[in-house]
Formats: sequence, C-alpha cells, structure tokens
Amino acid sequence: MIMSWMNVIINENLYDKAFVEEYTSGFGALAEHVQACSPLWAEPLTGLPEKRIIDLARTYANTKPAAIHEGNGLDMYTNGVDSVRTVAILVSLTGNLDTPGGNVFMPFVQQSKLPTKPVPIEKRVWYDKFPVFGEVPFPAVKEALLRGEEDRPRAMIVHHSNPVLVQANEKRTRQALEKLDFLVVNDIFPTATSEMADLILPITSDFESHGYRAYSSVEGGFMALARPVVKPIGSARPVFEVEYELAERMGLHKDYPFHDTVSWIEFMIKPSGVTFELLDMEQIVYATPPIQYRKYIDKGFNTPSGKVDLISPSFEAHGYGPIPSYTDPAGEPLSAEDISAKGFSLLGTSRRPAQFVHTKFKNLKALSNSYPEPYVWIHPQDASERDIKGGEQVEVRSPQGKITIKAKLSEETKPGLIWIDFGWGNPTDGKANINVLANDAYFDPVSGGTPNRLFPCEVKKK
Repeated sequence: MIMSWMNVIINENLYDKAFVEEYTSGFGALAEHVQACSPLWAEPLTGLPEKRIIDLARTYANTKPAAIHEGNGLDMYTNGVDSVRTVAILVSLTGNLDTPGGNVFMPFVQQSKLPTKPVPIEKRVWYDKFPVFGEVPFPAVKEALLRGEEDRPRAMIVHHSNPVLVQANEKRTRQALEKLDFLVVNDIFPTATSEMADLILPITSDFESHGYRAYSSVEGGFMALARPVVKPIGSARPVFEVEYELAERMGLHKDYPFHDTVSWIEFMIKPSGVTFELLDMEQIVYATPPIQYRKYIDKGFNTPSGKVDLISPSFEAHGYGPIPSYTDPAGEPLSAEDISAKGFSLLGTSRRPAQFVHTKFKNLKALSNSYPEPYVWIHPQDASERDIKGGEQVEVRSPQGKITIKAKLSEETKPGLIWIDFGWGNPTDGKANINVLANDAYFDPVSGGTPNRLFPCEVKKK
C-alpha cells in the first residue's frame, strides 16, 4: 500500500520538493521504481479499492504535519525490513521527518555498548545470510543446530526470553534446543523453555534488585532507576551477578566491565555523564536537552551521504535491493487458490489480549480471571459453514501442527481470516500456543523475521 501511495504522491507532485531536493538522495531512482506500483496494482494485494488507496495517499500527503508509526507487528512477517524501510521513505518524501507533529528523532540517553569477544564477524553464525545487523537472529541459531553445522552453538543461556513459546514452529524449535549439549534458563517462573533446561537458575524479580531504563520525552532523554524493595527469596540472584561468576569460573572474566547489577548500571550509564550515586538519590535523571526539531539542518543525517538515502548503498553492498520491493509477507503465495491447493481454506493471524504483555502475567489470578484462556476468533459466516458455535472447542490445523482452542464468533474479523490469541503455552497455563501453527521455513532475508502472523489453516469442531 505504501509503495502505491508513493506512486500517487510522486506522480501528482504532492511530495515535499524543498526537503527532497536538499536533504535526500536517490529520488530519481525511487520515482522510476514506484511507477510499477500503481493503486490498481495494490488493490488485490491490500484488499482496498483503487480509489480508497488514492484518497489515503492524498490525505496523508496533504496533511501537514502528519505522523505514521509502523508498530512492532511488522517484524513477524518475511518482508518486515522492507516494510519499515518503505514507511521511512514515505515519511521523508512528504517532509514529515524530525518536524513538529511528524516522525521525530526523540532525545535519547547515550549508553555503553556491551563488549563482546573480539572474533572476526565473518565467523558469526550464518553471517553470509545475515550480514547487515549486529545481532544473530534466532532462525540462524535454530537452523545451524538442526543441520548440525560446525559453527553451531554447543550451549545456551536463556534470560528474559522464552524461545519455545515465541518462535515460529514450536516442534522444530524444541528439536533444535534438544541438540544443545547444555541449556541453562534463568527465570522467575516455569516456562515452556525452562521445561527443556538442563539447569534452571532462579533470578531476582524487579522488586529484588536494582534495574534501570532509559526513556525519551519532549523534556529530554531521561533514566529511571528501580531500587530493590525486598530481599531476594531463596536462592534467587541477579542475572548479571550469575553471568559474571560463570565467566570468572571459566576464566573469561578479565575483560568484563561489571561484576554485579550496580557495576553493570554504572558501566551502561557512563557515557551519559550521570553517576549511579546521583541516579540512586534522585531516581529519575534527565541527561539530554529537551527535544529539538529539524536537527538535520545543522548536523545532517548519520548516513553515507549525510542525507536521507532513498536508495540504500549499504543494502546494495550486501546484495540486497537498494530500494524496497514488495514480496509475499509470509514468504510464500497465500491467495485463496494457493492455500486451497494445500488443503486449507482460511488464513490465521495472531491477536494480543490487552490484559497481558506478550507472554507475561498469565499466571496472575486477577488478570487470568478476567481473560482465562485463549480463543480463536472466527467470522460468523466461516463458523456457520463449519457448524461451529461460540464457546465450543475446535481444532485449528496448519501445515506445521494443530491446537485445540475455544471458538469465539466476531464480525470484527473478515470471512476467511481467523485471529488466535497469543501468549499461552507455558506449563503454568497449559493452554494452546499459536506458534505451533506458524511456519519457520521462510524468513526475512535481512532480519530473519518469521511469518508468525500469517499462515494457512483450517478449523473444525472437536
């Protein structure tokens, strides 16, 4: 849709000519690239009529200022990186970048980067497939384990994560983790991943140890300190303290910049000029000036050209398309004809109930009583065709697996598309995990994102 918006905005001269001419590079190539992306081309891909797409493009371009936020759901598709790049280009094209009321680079506190063992980056797991970002995406680790590759990890420490529950295709994720020689899980509660661990180490909660976060605001970037209010229960210890002692016992501690939580915070906040003593005394400390707009006028942009590169030379250097292009969001065609040929008639996506944060809080009675279990939300038309009534147990099947879940009828979705509540599947709840159904055979070529939010499926009564 955004590509077709750019087609309209450029062809109707609705873009910000002054900003584009002075502060961007590659406009000519972009204009040529989007000629193939007409609203008529986008109509069957978006499900929106051509006229509606044109109206939306004109509304956004003619609204000054305007802000558009992509949200974090896009990382659960195989075209997530190009989707985010496309939004960023649109913002720049219309001159809504770093301007009041537009998409602003907010003030943020400078922090340290944790040092890592100095090994050649080329030796990183699956570096040849994921060379752009500094992090190794989990699919790279997972596939290296499943294929028994020589540079695969032999051991893993899991902290503040639950890969069995959140990664696409739970079955293959479990198979990958089973190939580790040793799996350690640091956590407060039992999780689907801790069930597989060779060793579970109890960690302190946010109420039992120091912690900090950095935030942005119009008044400036600030840090907030959390202080312990109770002593750790039982054998629980702060995760950084455990990490350092493990490093010490393995002879890897000499280059560590911290040995416990407080020294970790001191190391992380050092570039800000704020001391731990000040933060502990005031608890909230502003470390940057208030928000400033249009910083590019004096400082330019942190890009190779110093401008907004509508064509990315770094992507091109790594073999990726310099300009975003549309690809199937699930990595495979999922038209009605395509999924029917595979024996399915529905598409599935995920839904997060507002009572919870990701996979957390399902074990709190006050919240779980208000929303006790996950549901599959199905349009009444699809339910009627399958003789399904609200509240009945149904089986949802995909090419990857199947789950049993309770049905809820809703006209908020549309015929052919079901929603499944996300976040259940830990031993503390014993409910269905949507990611049993998600496909891990395809992933974003730049980030490794898998299509957790789109897969073919079928629903039937139990």
